[in-house]
Order: sequence, then structure tokens, then C-alpha cells
Amino acid sequence: MWSIPYYNTSDLKLRAEELWKKADFIDYFPTTNGKSIGLYTLDTFYVELYYDGFKEQIKELKAITVDEALEKYLNSEDINTLKLYRNAKKKKR
Repeated sequence: MWSIPYYNTSDLKLRAEELWKKADFIDYFPTTNGKSIGLYTLDTFYVELYYDGFKEQIKELKAITVDEALEKYLNSEDINTLKLYRNAKKKKR
């Protein structure tokens, strides 16, 4: 199992191979100037794939925490609902 620091400091080719073999695609987020971000889930974290459409190449793969992904990719109403749900599950344990 990968950790976020280990994933982010590993060689880009190794990170890409692991992403293609084990990750699940979540969504695609177009940005500006032909660039986009693909969001994947891998082990216990998320991976952002930064892609340059003009150069047709991956620029970076960056592992982020679940909370970082929630903050970045969901609107605030969705985040509050998920946090309430997660906190309720923790109290039941």
C-alpha cells in the first residue's frame, strides 16, 4: 500500500504505472489553456493527474488526502453533508 509522501516522491513513471494498474477514475476537470485535471482514487487517497492537452502529455501526478479532494472538488454544501455523515459514523464506533 502506498502512502502520500512515498507516492509523491517516487519517479513519475512509477507513479503512472501504479495509477493505470490500480486506481479508479473519478472525474475529469477541464481548466484553462488546454490543460485539465483527472481525479483518481488509489489506496486510501486521491491522485490528481495534471494533463497538458496541447502538448499531449502528463505534467504531474499528485497524491492528496481525502479531505483535500473534498475541499477542492465538491461544493461547500456537499462537503458539509459528507463531514456530518463521517462524524456521525465515528461516534457510532
